[in-house]
Amino acid sequence: MAVGIALTGYLHPDHRVKLSEARDWLSRAAVWFETAGDAVLETRLARDADDKPLAHILLHPVADPVELRIGGSGKVTIHARTAPVGPGYHAYLCELLKEFAEDFEFTWNETAAEHDPAHYFATEDLAKLERHFLHWLAAECSAALRKATPNQPLSIGMPRHPKFLHPGPILTPLGPRPAEWLKEVAADPVRGVDFFPWWSPELDADFYARRARTDLWLAFHWRPPLTEAEGELVDQIAADLANAHEADPRADLPWDAWAAVAEVIERDENRFTVEPITGVLKQEIRSHAKASAESLGYRRHPVVATLSGGWHVQLPGRLALKRGEDGRTWTAWDDSLTVWFRDQLLGHPEHGPVPTPAEAITTARKTLPSGEFLPSLHHQDTIGEAVFGPHDEDGRKLWRLCGVAASGHRLAVCNIYLTREADRDAAVTIWRSLYRVHT
Repeated sequence: MAVGIALTGYLHPDHRVKLSEARDWLSRAAVWFETAGDAVLETRLARDADDKPLAHILLHPVADPVELRIGGSGKVTIHARTAPVGPGYHAYLCELLKEFAEDFEFTWNETAAEHDPAHYFATEDLAKLERHFLHWLAAECSAALRKATPNQPLSIGMPRHPKFLHPGPILTPLGPRPAEWLKEVAADPVRGVDFFPWWSPELDADFYARRARTDLWLAFHWRPPLTEAEGELVDQIAADLANAHEADPRADLPWDAWAAVAEVIERDENRFTVEPITGVLKQEIRSHAKASAESLGYRRHPVVATLSGGWHVQLPGRLALKRGEDGRTWTAWDDSLTVWFRDQLLGHPEHGPVPTPAEAITTARKTLPSGEFLPSLHHQDTIGEAVFGPHDEDGRKLWRLCGVAASGHRLAVCNIYLTREADRDAAVTIWRSLYRVHT
């Protein structure tokens, strides 16, 4: 059941819009959304699969970016998926789009709105919208019950990537739920109100607190940031928690996690964070923080990263992950561990016989550096060989695992660098988790 909104409108129906004009219009639109208030997290210009320009507008960490386009005929389109974020997001977005159309002097075709629960854009019936979202959640819970597998965690409303390996048993954007939660919500959807990260359209303490909790569960790495993007995330979490506290000093906030965020900002030697927490607020955070049985954060546990070529690997959740510009190279790292991965074709039938995975590994094994050979990798139809040993890099003594794996018509090279030999078992665990799913 689709839950979202798709709208169309027209600018100057008698005027053809040139490509340069479309880019300029989208640029102005992106600036408008960027300055529309605290709810908008990010706007950026991009190109779709047909190489046509569009703008992406992100309002919540669980939401897919809103897609805004303008065609040569002056047709403006907007597409947004609002589940699983919640009815508050849907209602807030509808109001934001109305303000946008007014400022840019065009009108949305309300009667043609698609996927709009209860026709909220036209009626603004919030109670009906809330019931629709609860109905969606009940349907999702029923579907999850039908496909449940013993001892395997299930997820509702979680991002596609990465795959979190938290024990669950039911993973949701605001934390795990007990096994019976699915049946309870499927039978009585009102019991699932607290599932939604954005229930009310108001930007109140609950909105800021839930958005911060979502980021803490899904994205926070529980260490100082390693990139500018991670620094921006830490600043956003700190700002959301501060806004929640300012809006309602009695709000139920994750004080222990907030203390961890404050500590991360203090330890940020690279200065990727730019918003320090004031001394008075820091003291208040520490006075509330206490040992807690609940530890927020799926990234405290391993994750399965989806790489190129159908490859997957299990990594510590704390690692940063970056895709290379060629689309086939990936790097995951922190201060003590770096994983480097590259995918390539074994060959092409038009250029001669394609080697089998076994033939490819026999050849690739000869190219591995000297070191201790590890037990061969066998994971379904993935096979591989690897060595482990010391490695000198620019005068630094490191330890390195070098591996090659093959599956189908693809070959993967995986190198893992360590600052401590004692982390050998962690490197071997990562290597042995590598597998490929045929697409």
